Order: sequence, then structure tokens, then C-alpha cells
Amino acid sequence: MIWLIDAFVIGFSKSKRGIGNIASKTKTVWKEENIILRLSKIFIGIAFIAVFFMVNIGLNSKVYSNTDIYRTSLEVVKIIKANGNDKSVGGIQKYDYLPLQVQIKNESGFVILKYKDDSNNEKYLYLEFKKQNDQWLYVKGSQVDKKPQQAYSIQYSKTL
Repeated sequence: MIWLIDAFVIGFSKSKRGIGNIASKTKTVWKEENIILRLSKIFIGIAFIAVFFMVNIGLNSKVYSNTDIYRTSLEVVKIIKANGNDKSVGGIQKYDYLPLQVQIKNESGFVILKYKDDSNNEKYLYLEFKKQNDQWLYVKGSQVDKKPQQAYSIQYSKTL
């Protein structure tokens, strides 16, 4: 909060010095810098941050798209599409997107996938699974109205 007071002092003092400079009886000298150099530094910093997040999201999506539950979910969608689609889901035209959400807890889990329906509208499919004998079994599926947050979570715990 002291920076608010410091900004107020700098704005209204004749010497245009901050609290620290007034207390230590010093003066800050600003070096004039080429505007192009300054903007290029800002651009490079923003680019590094963007690349970091894109790589992080890409790696997470790739890791979770290689899980058994995700592969099983794609097989379930193929079956739903081959059987003339499901009334609770609607027509599925395209579904080979990376998973939006994968969550596994103990012996159950779910996957949320993006797909395009017959009218080329983006929809989201929630598929629930249960693990039995090291195989993921489809329990139920439904359409999710709004886009969920992209999240991945795997939790294992021993229940007695």
C-alpha cells in the first residue's frame, strides 16, 4: 500500500521524488532509452510467457490423450456415431479433438470432449466410466451445455 502513498507524493511534490528518495536525500535519474528497444523487450517477454503456456497446455493435452480412459471414450463416441447417434447427445459429425477434461478418481472417471453436431455447432460431451478388471466401462453420457474449463486430474486412494 505504500506505493499508493509514494505515487501521491511524487505527483504533488515540486521535486518529483518518492518517499525513499526524500528520506535518503537522493535523486533518481531516468536514462532515456530508445522506444523501439523498450517495446522489443516487452514483446519478447510477452512472447516467452505465451510460448510457456502453449507448451504447458499442449503437453498436458498430449499426456492425457494417451490415457486408457481417453482412448475408451473415443471408442464409445465411434459406437454412438455408428449406431445412429444418441438422442441425449445429438448428431456427431466431428469429435477428434483433444480432451477438454479428464478426471480419474479411484475406479471411476469422466472425460469431456468437444464435438460438432449435424448443424456444425460446437457441443461438449460428458462421458462417465467405471474401471473393472483393468478395463474402462462406459456408464453414461450426456451433453454439457457450456464449455468447461480445461482441467486434468488423476487421484488414486485406497479405500478400506
